[in-house]
Amino acid sequence: MPLQTSYGERTINDFLLLFRNGQINLNPGFQRRSVWSRGDRQRLIQSITARYPLPSIFLYQRLQNGSVIYDVVDGKQRLETILMFTRQGRFSRLAFEAKLGLDGDVDQYDWKRLRAKHPELYDAFLTYKVQTAEVTADLAFGTRQKRPYFARQN
Repeated sequence: MPLQTSYGERTINDFLLLFRNGQINLNPGFQRRSVWSRGDRQRLIQSITARYPLPSIFLYQRLQNGSVIYDVVDGKQRLETILMFTRQGRFSRLAFEAKLGLDGDVDQYDWKRLRAKHPELYDAFLTYKVQTAEVTADLAFGTRQKRPYFARQN
């Protein structure tokens, strides 16, 4: 069987660590460009803080120079949004606030303010679990076969 899929979950903190370690590729050749609006991004953060379930993140696991790299097949804009909100690397310049209903009051929160005012929600955000589907392939399943397959999924 050329493709194997394992299903699991990762926390937001897991994804942040993978990004910091250079193990997440948000722009593989089959990936489309980002089109989400600021409102779309804010709604995702609201969904996470409300503990609503998110769709699965679909990753392709491969080796590159002895390191495991995850190409994002589906979930690019969700991951980018999380990276923007949490001010990670090149995404920190795109940081934004989200309206969150906390303590009976609706107010704008960015990552720093959330951490300072609601450390328990900050921790809950980092430990929020996202379902994942991680695909690996036999070496015989080459790039020419992978690209059409993943473009179909995206």
